[in-house]
Formats: sequence, structure tokens, C-alpha cells
Amino acid sequence: MDGVQPQVGAGCRTDTTMGMGMPMATTTVQANATGRRPLIAEFGRLWAVAVLMPILALMAAGTWTWNNVLEATRGEMARSIDMVHEQVLRGLETQEAVLAAVDAFVSPMSWGEITNSLPVHDFMRRITAATPTVETLGIIDPTGLIAAGNETAVPSRINLKFRDYVQAWPAGCKPGPTYFSAVAFSRTDGRRHVYASRPHLGHDGNGDGGVLVATFAPGNVEAAFAQVVQTKRTGFSLVLKDGTLLARYPVPVTREGERLAGDDLAMQALRPDGRPQTAFFSQGWLLSDGLLIAARPVANYALHIIHRLDPAVVQAQWYRQMLSPTLAAGAAMLLLMALTARTQAHTLAERKYLHQRMAIAEAGAVQATERAAFEARLRQSENVVALGQISAGIAHDFNNLLQTIVLQSDQAQQAQTLQGAQRAARVIHSASARGIGLVRRLLDLTRREAGGDNNSPLLVPQAIAPIIEDVAAFLSAGALGPDTILRITPVGADLPPVRVSAPALEAVLINLLVNARDAMPKGGTITLETTVVAVAAGETPGLDAGAYLRIVVRDTGIGMTAETLARAGEAFFTTKQAGQGTGLGLSMARGFAQDAGGAISLASTEGVGTMVAIFLPVGG
Repeated sequence: MDGVQPQVGAGCRTDTTMGMGMPMATTTVQANATGRRPLIAEFGRLWAVAVLMPILALMAAGTWTWNNVLEATRGEMARSIDMVHEQVLRGLETQEAVLAAVDAFVSPMSWGEITNSLPVHDFMRRITAATPTVETLGIIDPTGLIAAGNETAVPSRINLKFRDYVQAWPAGCKPGPTYFSAVAFSRTDGRRHVYASRPHLGHDGNGDGGVLVATFAPGNVEAAFAQVVQTKRTGFSLVLKDGTLLARYPVPVTREGERLAGDDLAMQALRPDGRPQTAFFSQGWLLSDGLLIAARPVANYALHIIHRLDPAVVQAQWYRQMLSPTLAAGAAMLLLMALTARTQAHTLAERKYLHQRMAIAEAGAVQATERAAFEARLRQSENVVALGQISAGIAHDFNNLLQTIVLQSDQAQQAQTLQGAQRAARVIHSASARGIGLVRRLLDLTRREAGGDNNSPLLVPQAIAPIIEDVAAFLSAGALGPDTILRITPVGADLPPVRVSAPALEAVLINLLVNARDAMPKGGTITLETTVVAVAAGETPGLDAGAYLRIVVRDTGIGMTAETLARAGEAFFTTKQAGQGTGLGLSMARGFAQDAGGAISLASTEGVGTMVAIFLPVGG
């Protein structure tokens, strides 16, 4: 059930001449050698929990926060690209409106009337002057010659029939959306401009081979982009459906026919694959070596707006939001490590001292009363070990509460409504209350253990229900492990009191429950029952006839053989491996029961489980 068989024997046996002044170096070395290795085994899992649990909680918080930041960034990008879209759309609609006005003005005229027509020239000059975004206006006849323009009333003899914005509208073509050419550079002053054209319609409503042309400067579009960008790596582009760049910021288009690279993520948005109005594309984990891109088609035109966001903007936002969880995780890790180190150091020093004194006591160097006191303190050390074994479960629950508080704090910061913030505040309050209750129960138990006089326990009439409830509350948060189920039968308030020391009884029950858990390496069920029974004379060894309160701890573990059961109550006898117990669990329980005027009973079946029953006389 419990204990370390070879450890104490090796550390306590010594020559009887030690009590007569002989050196004690041999005993001290043996105590150190046998005390340190078990502590490593006992506290190794707690050290791992102290380090790993805050790290895992921080990783979960980081993933959750990153997803939230990325989602918020995508929403901000969508709003930015919508704003730019409206400005670009107004500029393109202006070009189309100007061309429509010119078409309406010249539609009643023949090509002979349009050519050398001063009213047409004056009309185009006035409308260009009134529209700053339109640089030039022109009408090209079906032969490719300029019939009229805003810059001169004399038609030019330059033939433009092979230009793309003219060939886009051959004779007989159907009307369609305005055509936009690639960026062109003026041969006279090097200015950049884009041609917008639409067909001149004949009497049948189809194009007659003539074209109406307007030009605008990409710089106007880039000026709109500049009002939205945040960093040098954040930018916008206006592209044709084949990836040809019309405008770009912060790096402008510098050559004719410049296009997006074939492997550019933005090219995916230019393919007709049924994407929503605004599509997002990202590359690289945490955007450390990638991009975040949003693309939106311009309504009614074969154009797209591409928005590229500097990943440093997203990362900076994530770093700011992760500051609080990181500090909380670091504080939790330092606290758990400090508590583990302090407990381990205290247990090592106490065990070393106690083994030395036990050796002296066995050699006859101290009185029997002092030996009894040291045995009581060693039993208290057994309680510390039991607390250390269940501390991993306490640390797990404590980290879960911390993670809940941290994540709900972030949720409250990002809440868009008062109801959302209040809901997060309620969750934080509930988790904090659970954490306070857990710590208070742990402190209450340890204070009672530290303050009790184990040499002369105060035996007073005690109601059993509060003691069982305290033990249940201490172990109900999963301290026995995730695979262990603890079932406690309801304790009636009408049970008679028993004359015991409450801290001692709590310590005995916790030790028995931890022993039962250790007897179930693959998990199982532990049952704690409390009833009043009548014992006849001779029915149970060590008990007189009368009424007794019986407390039963039953497990579904590996059980014991008949040989092991016969020795289970011996002090320092154990079936565990070295470093996993001291062998005093059942011995301490038997001594407690005998001090209270009762006894214990053991029953075990190999492969089925073990039952330990404590009988305590009722009444005050």
C-alpha cells in the first residue's frame, strides 16, 4: 500500500557505539544518499508541471490572440480597401461620364461634321477644363485619325488605328464597359497617363469603327492610395485583369506594360474562381517571411485593387496583446518553481535530520519518549510527501484558472459591447473565486498540519461530517489525477461524534486516499464510506463490544497477495519502488486508531482491490 522498505533500513542501522561518542559520518552519508534520490522521483513531475503548464497556457493564449489579431486586421484591411475602392470608382466613373457626354454631343453629327468642327473642339476644351482628373479628350475616326480634340481644333494626321485602345472597338462591336489601356509615357514630357476609350456608335447602335478617348494621370489614383497607407511596406495597386499595373503606391509604375509577378499571391484574385467580393491571401507562419494581401474587383470594370499590409503592423499588435499573458505565465512559473524548490529543500532537510535522529534513537542514544516524538515528526513528513504528490493536480487547476483569467481579460479588452465586457468580467470573477477557494483549502489544511501537536494530539469530541467535507473539498479539484474517480457517500449530520484529533484524522484519510490512487496505476474508482456499526465481542480484533464509527476507503486497484497483506501494517514495509513512499501510511493509521480507542481492518484481493476500515468509538 505505502512506504519505502529499503530506504529507512539502510539509513537507520548503525553501530551501537555511536551513542557512546563514536563518529556519525557514516550514518550522515547514508542518509544523504538515500534521501536525495527519492526526492528527485517524488518532485520530478511537480518540477515538470511548474515549467510546462505555464508554457502550454502561454502557447494556447498566443494562438488564440494571434487568430483574433489576424481577424481584426482583415476587417481593417477590408474597410481600407472599401474606402479606396470608392475613391477609385468615382474617378473611373468621371472618365466614363465625360466620354458619354462627348458621345451625346457628337452623336447627331456625321464624321465630316465632326472633323474641323469648332463647337466640338470648344465643348471638349470646356469639359476638360471643368474636370481636373481628365487630361485630354479626343475623337478618332474609323480610319484611325484624330477627328477632334480638346488641345487643338486642327485635326492631327497621326494614325492611331494600331493602338490597343482603338483596336478594342472594331466596327460592328457591341457597346461594353470602358476600356483602359496600360500605362503610357508621353514622348514629349515623359508624363504618365492611361487611356480610357469607348466606341462611337452608328445608327444601328453598334460601333462604327470610331473611338472616343480620354486620358487620366495614374498619380491621381496614387494620391488616393497615399492617404490610407500606414508604413513603407503597406501599399495599394490598381491592376488590369491580366495583372498589368495602372497605379501603385508607395512605389509608382515606372515602365510601360509593367505587370505583377507570375507567382504573386495577388494573381490568385484575378482568376474567375467565384471568390467573394473581397478575398484575403497570406503566406508564412506569423507572417514572419510572408505577406497579408486583400484584393477587390472594381465594380463594372475589368480592374482590381490590391492591398498589401506590412506584416510588422500585425506582429506589433500581437506583441502588445501578448505582453499581459506573457507576464502572467512568467509569474505563475516563478511562483510554482519557488514553491516546489522550497518544499523540496524543506523535505530534504527534514528527512535528513529525522533519519539521523532515528539512528541515534535505535542505538539507545536517546530516550524512548524522544524516539516517539521523532516518529511523529516522520509521520508528519509523510503527510508533506502526500501533499507533494497531489500538488501536480493543484498546479494543473491553478494554471487552468490563470489561463481562463488571462483569456477573458483579453476578451474584455476587445469586447465591442458592454454586455460582452460584463460577460467576460463575470467569468473572471468566477475563476478568481474558485482559485481563492482552492488556495484557502490548501492553506487551512497545511496550517492545521503545521500547528497540530503530534506528540500529544488533542482528543476532543468531533463531528465527523465537517472533517469528511474538508477532505472531499481538498481532493475534489482533480488532485488525485485525471484517471481517478473519488466517490464519497453522503455523510449524515446525525452521526454521533468521535473523540479524535481533527488534523490527525484528515492526515490519515489523505494518506489512505493517496495510497489507494497509487494502487491503481491505470486509474480506477476510490470509495469513501462512513457508517455507524455495532461490533460484538471478539468480532473484530482489538475492539471491545460496542458502537463504532466505521470509515472505509476502498479502491479497485491491483490488490495484495496474502503474504503482502500479512505484513501491510508493519512500519517501513512497502511494495512500492524506492523513492515513492516511506512505509508509514498504514502504520500511522493503525497508531491513530489505537490512540482513539479503536482499530483498523484490512482486506484485499489480488487483481480486485483493497479495503481499509477505521473503527472509532462513538460518543464524547
